[in-house]
Amino acid sequence: MYEAGLIERWGSGIRRMRESMEEAGLPPPLIQADRDWFRVIFFGPEDSFLEEQDNVPNLLGIPAASLNRLNPRQRRLLDDLLRRKRITLQQYTDEYEVKRSQAHRDLLELIELGLLVQGGKSRSSYYELAPADDAG
Repeated sequence: MYEAGLIERWGSGIRRMRESMEEAGLPPPLIQADRDWFRVIFFGPEDSFLEEQDNVPNLLGIPAASLNRLNPRQRRLLDDLLRRKRITLQQYTDEYEVKRSQAHRDLLELIELGLLVQGGKSRSSYYELAPADDAG
């Protein structure tokens, strides 16, 4: 798969999966293989997945319905913005290791949910938490 250009680099995927699962407090993925196939089983957090996570909802007052729509990057960003105040699109792509198009979608969704506001124009634009009465 590496030689065909179907993976980013040799040997990094399984390690990254295991690290991500550990960071989320979940058991490592179970990898099963046979001569003609392989299967990777990820164990989820059961019912705790639907509960409010981290300290974001308590500090920002985000309704659970809105919070459940967010991906882990978006949740982490909201938590980070409590400390750093603002972020640019370029900083988001670099620090959260996502493509520019995905970063733009993530930030746009947070704006549409009323959780972020955009400031500045064009290349000097940035994103920051929406005032508390706008969130929700």
